[in-house]
Amino acid sequence: MTKRNYIKQKFASVGILLSEADFVDFNISDIESEVDSEGQKQLYALFILKIPSLLLRPSSISEGGVSISRASKADIEAFYSNECKRLGLKNELVLKPKVRFR
Repeated sequence: MTKRNYIKQKFASVGILLSEADFVDFNISDIESEVDSEGQKQLYALFILKIPSLLLRPSSISEGGVSISRASKADIEAFYSNECKRLGLKNELVLKPKVRFR
């Protein structure tokens, strides 16, 4: 499986279709090469880290009688949080309280 197909299928599994611009933004070197076990771990971490920016996309699209939906935002956020904790990645969706002294 190529790196491109791996990333494409990971996002498709949660109902997110990627554009060519998304692949450019991922900045993956040699994207058409085969995935090895170490590369798979790095691509999976990239998949997890890109989730917050992709949550801004619509949750469903309908056109010409065809409807495409992705997993709910809450389900994706829960998955993202669990995977960040498991992989030791920074959870960008956690709001940090601010302390103000007056």
